[in-house]
Amino acid sequence: AAKVLPFEVDAGNVGSGGMSTAPSSSSLSLKFHAALAAFRADCESGIVHVSMMGFQQETVVGSMVGPIQSVYVVQFGAHARILSDYLLLTLPLNFAASCVAVAALVGASLRHSWSLFMLGCWMSLVSSIALTFPPRLNSTPEAQATFLSNYFGVLFVLASVGAKLRDYPLSLARVYLLPDTISRAREHAYTKLCSVMLGNAITGGLMLSMLARPTRSVQLALAALQCISTLISVAGASALRRLGDSSETARVAPQRFDLEERSSGEANGDTKPGLEVRGRIFVELCTLAANSRLWQLLFVVWCSGFITTLNSQCTGAIYWSAVVGVGDHMRSVFIGLQSVLGGGLIGFVTTLYVTRLYHTKVQVSSIVPRIVSVGAIFGGLVLAVFGTTCWGALCGVTSLYLYYLVAGWYNIEFLKLLDTLSTEQDGDSSMVYMLLVKDIASGVLDSLRNIVLLWLIASTGFYEPDCSARCRGLADPACIPRCRAEARASVSPSTVSLVWALYVFVAPGAYLIACWIMW
Repeated sequence: AAKVLPFEVDAGNVGSGGMSTAPSSSSLSLKFHAALAAFRADCESGIVHVSMMGFQQETVVGSMVGPIQSVYVVQFGAHARILSDYLLLTLPLNFAASCVAVAALVGASLRHSWSLFMLGCWMSLVSSIALTFPPRLNSTPEAQATFLSNYFGVLFVLASVGAKLRDYPLSLARVYLLPDTISRAREHAYTKLCSVMLGNAITGGLMLSMLARPTRSVQLALAALQCISTLISVAGASALRRLGDSSETARVAPQRFDLEERSSGEANGDTKPGLEVRGRIFVELCTLAANSRLWQLLFVVWCSGFITTLNSQCTGAIYWSAVVGVGDHMRSVFIGLQSVLGGGLIGFVTTLYVTRLYHTKVQVSSIVPRIVSVGAIFGGLVLAVFGTTCWGALCGVTSLYLYYLVAGWYNIEFLKLLDTLSTEQDGDSSMVYMLLVKDIASGVLDSLRNIVLLWLIASTGFYEPDCSARCRGLADPACIPRCRAEARASVSPSTVSLVWALYVFVAPGAYLIACWIMW
């Protein structure tokens, strides 16, 4: 099979001037058959199965802290300060869950990691379904808002722990089932395109409908999508058991991490690593955690992720309602447009573009920062001058959707780092430990960013009541629109100034810092 992605551009058809020649119908047919053969080869090699394991992450609301948090704050009247306290609580709990997952997987086979993956999947699904259908147990709006704030916090903590248990076996699968950088880059391309189509298109559309009006039909559709994606992930995880039982396991999926020395207790039949081996693992983890290249990559992707956090949290809804001044319906329309144009179109094109840049072996680290810096400056200027108008805000926010361009560079550079460690250490253990260190560190950084942003919003006194609960039992059809209008009018100037500054200065400035580090 042709060793190219089914959607990759054939470099042979690119002329010296960088312009593609017009392909004939026969060449298109050959490309189609080559792409189909490559896709079949990816299915047989396990690349597609590993990508399928990540489907659930793109659809369960428990993995989308920003959108579901925005729905609870804007539609259900949840208190931002209480939510920020629960987000802070997830930091030690996620770290504990990471340690449990690492302890369970160190020295364990891929076949055993299937059980941990299944536990995480179902734990995340149940919590996310419960988040999709918030109950009404209190008669007074204030008591209901406090209850829902704590309801969201508890379930989100459970969903976060389930996500940790689910994601670590997936990281192991990427190491053991995908033996080289090319196969891992192909899996990342499949996963990222799935993220664009599912995360930004279908799931994003349903979440926007929830933000506009959380009807029962929208909730049922969102629940059905979460169940379907979970079944797809479970089907993809079957590759763990199949390869774990195959005769080629020793070649493509070593049953144990590359630890040559065991304790005397293990020699007597105890499968747990001894104290000496545990000590060496701890030393290796600390050494990898001090890797400067790892922190450079993490800080770059953390800076570039500000725009996605702003747009997915209640900050995005506040920007369109308070800064631009549109109603609830048009707010959802414009958020949907920016998601389709930015997260969908730009995300799709930039993913293919970065993949092609690496395929043609150009200096990606010099090309990507130029594009990102120009887009960040342009977006910031547009928002500063025209950010209070509908189309100016849409153009400016969409121009800042450069995360996927940086994310593509980050993922492939991280894969290169893994291959370098594998070559230097002559084994897979360092690759696995680096994945675990990266997941823990990136989770802490992302949580801190979410906590700080939500805490800043809460510190300005922002609160939007649940107008449906307040108007329940009243015969006045204008009650809910009037309640919404009063809520928008009550947004303080400090909240408006904070949100405006986050979009005009913080997000573009974070991109520029990321570009400076990449250079």
